[in-house]
Amino acid sequence: MKKLYSRLAIVAMCQVACLARTETEQDFSIGMRTLVLTSGANTFDELPIWVSQAYGVNFDTVSITEESEFRFPECTDSSANSENCGSMGTNSTRRDFSRIDLYDPETNDPKYNSIVLTTLNLGFASYDENFNSIWNQYGLTQETSDELDKYCVKYGVRTVSLNSSPIEIFDFAMAPAISEGGVAADNMTVLSFASNNWANDMRNILNQDARIRVGSETEVSANGAYWLTPALIREDQNVDGHMQPILNLDYTCPNGQACTGVGATLVRDRLSARETLHFHINMDLFGLHGVTLAHMWYPWVVRGLFLGERKVVLDCQVDDALLDTKIYDTTGTQNSSTEKYRMTEIDLKAHRDFQRNLNIALPSGSNFTLQMAFNGVGWEEFGQRKDYEPNLNEGVTKYFDEFLWVSHTWNHIDMYCLNSDCSQADPVDDPLFEACFDWSDGPCDYEGEEPAYYAPISGYTPYEYETYELTRNQYFAEEVLNVQEHEEAWSPRSMVTPRISGLNYTEGVRAMLAAGIFNAVGDNSRLDLKPANPWHPFLAIAKVNGDGEKLTTEDREDFEEEMLELYGARSVTIIPRFATRVYFDVSLPVEFEMEHNSIYGPNCTLCKNDTFKYDDNLTVDTLMEIEGFETARNLLSLRIEPYMFHQANLRMYSDGRFSTSLIQEWIVASLRWVKDYTTFPVYTYKMDDLAEYYRQRQERDECGLAGSIKYSNGRPVSVSISSDSSCQAKLTYTKTTDSAMMQPVTFEGSATDISNILIMEGKESKGDTVQLELFGNLMGVSEDR
Repeated sequence: MKKLYSRLAIVAMCQVACLARTETEQDFSIGMRTLVLTSGANTFDELPIWVSQAYGVNFDTVSITEESEFRFPECTDSSANSENCGSMGTNSTRRDFSRIDLYDPETNDPKYNSIVLTTLNLGFASYDENFNSIWNQYGLTQETSDELDKYCVKYGVRTVSLNSSPIEIFDFAMAPAISEGGVAADNMTVLSFASNNWANDMRNILNQDARIRVGSETEVSANGAYWLTPALIREDQNVDGHMQPILNLDYTCPNGQACTGVGATLVRDRLSARETLHFHINMDLFGLHGVTLAHMWYPWVVRGLFLGERKVVLDCQVDDALLDTKIYDTTGTQNSSTEKYRMTEIDLKAHRDFQRNLNIALPSGSNFTLQMAFNGVGWEEFGQRKDYEPNLNEGVTKYFDEFLWVSHTWNHIDMYCLNSDCSQADPVDDPLFEACFDWSDGPCDYEGEEPAYYAPISGYTPYEYETYELTRNQYFAEEVLNVQEHEEAWSPRSMVTPRISGLNYTEGVRAMLAAGIFNAVGDNSRLDLKPANPWHPFLAIAKVNGDGEKLTTEDREDFEEEMLELYGARSVTIIPRFATRVYFDVSLPVEFEMEHNSIYGPNCTLCKNDTFKYDDNLTVDTLMEIEGFETARNLLSLRIEPYMFHQANLRMYSDGRFSTSLIQEWIVASLRWVKDYTTFPVYTYKMDDLAEYYRQRQERDECGLAGSIKYSNGRPVSVSISSDSSCQAKLTYTKTTDSAMMQPVTFEGSATDISNILIMEGKESKGDTVQLELFGNLMGVSEDR
């Protein structure tokens, strides 16, 4: 300990000497870019990168280490590393540089208006010459540390350290709360906001009374182990108030007693006024506290203005609307159930009421809405069944505008292979199909008969069948549902393909584009439909043609060129989509529990030897808790993928207290932590608009957007945005500590976040520039606290 203090004392004295010579710049332009410094050694190195990607902001990641592979020596009797004998290992060593490039090489302007360190000293592990693991406490060299200090002071750049031990900060006003050096978090560990103006100003979108758990959100979902180094602030050393607690930390002391310390501290350097926010916990992407607290520290570190956007979007798509569903067999025979369920008008009305009440309870602006993917054949086939009364059809007519609607094909055909069986079948000639299969310009007259397109029970689905399924459902939507009178609820350019089929098949893609359908959803559980970037859409890649032949790269490119020439798009745009544990054939809790446990329970009957299994059978409450936690993590990461459900999941039942449904329980569980921790509104987009939202986000990320803030006399006076190509930029202003001067004069509103769209008409050589005046140009210098 003495050696550590000695080293820190030298660092502190050097910093005082350096900062004393540093002058604060008054007139300059600084880039709107975040520098993320990591050591490449911890799982929590990924958190600030993930958050920056979620916001869509410009950032650079710099690791102070570089990795190299080596092989451990073969085992000997005296080997100290027997568990690694002969295996390949990775060694981290400090990179050979003394200065991080903080300035634009062309203009010499400072590049970064914010700096994030994954840990204060960026320590890392490495192996010595004897292959023993050693911990390097200080990844940052003294020279680099001094360079960062001078830069931050000169340009007023804030810093966040996502994991700072109190002893590393070396300020006599701060002391470790635990002399042993820290303690592991447990299920009693909770963060809450301190009672002071600093904490209140900084919390941004987080609830003032939030009690944020450090990991352990559920007892079943493993979400990481977290180390705590809580702090104490000595008031006798803090009479000037340069150090303020932001978050309190309730935890269990090593002796088992309940203890309280400081979990996050804002430090304003006494000499230079440099501001750094220190967290005394580690954070990663597995628990909720990491992504939750990012909505506090990121707006603060950029002083409330960033070139990006943040929204919580929840889209629940209900497939098979208007059909019925065979529900899971609960008799234990594992036979196909003979019982079916079709949702009723009562179910639809109940979910109308649920949505209304939910949006009232959510923050202002929320418009959560269920999205129904419908199959028109069910309107007549099941609409008159006595056992499905009260008739859903009447409810659809009555409550149509209360929901969103998208096509799911006429009769739920597999758009890749008939009955999901690709073995080649002999073609069946059907004179009805030969005469007419495209309903785009009007109905086909089959004189009371229906085409026999289920006669071939296997083989690749013909183009004629695809077209019939798509265009007949569109005709039904126009003539029966009258969708042209409900433009706010209907998505004519999108669809959900049954079984997420046909997206890798030329005839499926061709039929969709020919029918004017340009967007479909994918499935994140399938590698071929999982996006490389979670916030971007991607094009469907056809791999097989109508004869079942695999396409070469040249064949696929020729096909896409043909589609582009004919329909103006190379392929269908895929919106990523999440599956859930609420399976398509469950309508009641007992069905949900039994089917899940038959696959993942300790005595599972539908599992394989290598299938993951829980130690116990899970109840519906536990399953909803797991689903809620995982979905909340996605929502707080600003993931906007829709979630897959099916019509049977809307069946209303009594839980002994009130009427509910499996999908209602899922939504409540998923929004639990979002509501408890934040004040984010919750938005839903109809599918056409969601596809456009995705496309615009990808365009922003790829059009070379850059921003800079001009300072004059120490005040921010204007922001300039440029691009290399045309796109819609999003500039967001949000309130945080001392952010008032950063608000653009043209931005008006009372919301926590105010986002404006800037139309960038960029050129390939150099983008046009949009410039906005800031309130800092109209205000005096803000008072020091």
